[in-house]
Amino acid sequence: MPWPKEVPAKRYPSDLTDEEWQLLEPVFEEVEPYTTGRPREKDLREIVNAIFYLNKTRR
Repeated sequence: MPWPKEVPAKRYPSDLTDEEWQLLEPVFEEVEPYTTGRPREKDLREIVNAIFYLNKTRR
């Protein structure tokens, strides 16, 4: 899945590549098909990227 146009162009070294995301996306969809609750406002890939960034910078 290519990045949506609304995502800023600045990427971090800890961000997932398209190939890495293709491996992880089906796992997230299988674990959480997201059938209840509020619609997600943020892209799940961005959330994972933020977690990886925080882990890498130890903040």
